[in-house]
Formats: sequence, C-alpha cells, structure tokens
Amino acid sequence: LFRELNYVNGEWCSAKNSSVLSVTNPATGESLGTIPNAGEEDTQLAIQAAKSAFPDWKSRPAKDRANLLKK
Repeated sequence: LFRELNYVNGEWCSAKNSSVLSVTNPATGESLGTIPNAGEEDTQLAIQAAKSAFPDWKSRPAKDRANLLKK
C-alpha cells in the first residue's frame, strides 16, 4: 500500500504547508505518485513524537520491538 502522507505520532498526515513532491522512477521516468513536502514544522513535530515514544520503545524487549516492526 502506497500512502502519500507522513506517519507522525501514530497518525497519517499531510505536510502543514499542503505542498507535495513528485516521485518518479529514475529508470523509466514513470510517475509513481507524490509525497508530502515536509517543512521545518513537520520535521520538529516528528522529532518531538520520536523523543516522546523512545523511553517506552527502548524498555520493550527486542523480540517485542521486532514483532511490531514486522507488522
């Protein structure tokens, strides 16, 4: 499944500025879709979400983390 959104703090979201970038296959020039053109505000929100989630994440056993990543 190809989502044309950012995944931040457990939610799919567009860039705050609603801007997108085109993604093309460099071998064929075929258009693959668009991605959010995340700016500084989007980046800071993602960083804060990651910092908030990290203490819980690092306290989980490696097997639990692996299972979550496989989903």
